[in-house]
Amino acid sequence: PYLGGNSVAALSFSKDGQWITYVKVPEGGLWRARVNGGDQLSLTSFPMVAETPQLSPDGKRIAFAGAMPNAPTKIYLVPANGATPPSEALAKGPCFGPSWSPDGSSLTFTCFAPPSSNDIYTLNLRTQRLSAVPESSKLIGPHFSPDGRSLVAHDHHQISLFDLAEQKWRTLFTIVSPGHTVWSRDGQYLYFVAEGNNEESINRLRIADRNLKKLASVENLENGESEKWFTLAPDDSPIVVRSTGTVEFLALDWEAP
Repeated sequence: PYLGGNSVAALSFSKDGQWITYVKVPEGGLWRARVNGGDQLSLTSFPMVAETPQLSPDGKRIAFAGAMPNAPTKIYLVPANGATPPSEALAKGPCFGPSWSPDGSSLTFTCFAPPSSNDIYTLNLRTQRLSAVPESSKLIGPHFSPDGRSLVAHDHHQISLFDLAEQKWRTLFTIVSPGHTVWSRDGQYLYFVAEGNNEESINRLRIADRNLKKLASVENLENGESEKWFTLAPDDSPIVVRSTGTVEFLALDWEAP
């Protein structure tokens, strides 16, 4: 168990590995703490539910997807020290899964449009300019590479890399149902969960030669609704979330008056 076995998910570490942000389960509140669990600080309040928080490269801000009742999920920013309440990074929604550029000047995320289309966007936080990434329809889960030169995203069949200078996509790897892509700290590897050979596993893809290595099976990992979520610790060790709750079936006999 990590963090003493506390019921949390969606962990994100600061660049120096000293701080961490996470979402408490099942409450859905956003918190920040030291990696050892000290100095815990609540950053959101009910009824907001936070998703996929990401600490900025300088550790001063947290970007996250926030859901309010009867409202679309939007991208929010909040100071890591809790000095001010969360504020909308943009009014557009529903949008999910923010990722910081290495210099902290931009965010990338996925926005959905009815009935079933979606696109990847980048938001320049200095100019507030919102730009759609070309040919990104049907792709989700964008993440800036550590060197800031590219984005990685995926659909149901493959992982793709977008060269920001050339403004072109190329296929990195074809695999069934990839998800939760995470870059290694040095940018040489991409970690992700995928299905294959009748099991789900955590995999590591070496970017240089596209060599794929299976690291662990998560087929029997009971994780409730977390969809095999995982991330990397500061030393690139995979961290997965496991549901240890219980499910009960109830029956009610009712007679109308």
